[in-house]
Amino acid sequence: MDECTRYAYDLVVSYKGDNTDFCKIIFDRIVELLAKYHLKANKGKTKIINLNISNHVKITGVNITRDDENNRGLSVDRKLKNELYNRAIKLCSTSNNKTPEWYQKAQSIRGLQSFVLGVEGKEYENTYSGEMINIIKTYGYDSLKELIDKTYDVSINSPK
Repeated sequence: MDECTRYAYDLVVSYKGDNTDFCKIIFDRIVELLAKYHLKANKGKTKIINLNISNHVKITGVNITRDDENNRGLSVDRKLKNELYNRAIKLCSTSNNKTPEWYQKAQSIRGLQSFVLGVEGKEYENTYSGEMINIIKTYGYDSLKELIDKTYDVSINSPK
């Protein structure tokens, strides 16, 4: 039986400048490195985006922005941060009934939080309204991160 495995990974390379020749040098080097592991880059999905022309671009769920001083910043869509909040609050309200499905949802929430933290750090919570923060506090936590970390510590509490 033939076995087929697909491996996909998104790779973003960023640098200041507008030298398109440098982009080709970088891409060629990436292709060369991938070939060592018998992997190939999908040239059809390769994009070169010049942030000197566009101040904002979204790649793999991460917003890359440029300010007036040509500094780059990373952020996650507000929609995704709100989804994290809503899913965490909803599941927290059912934390007295921890079924195997509950633990799967908890792991998913922790994974989503890890992604958001990896991009923005704890500052992601600055986008939440005072009302949203007050709801977190009704559960006895000062932040969504604390609520998720303590309520969804699946490594300690999950069923075997």
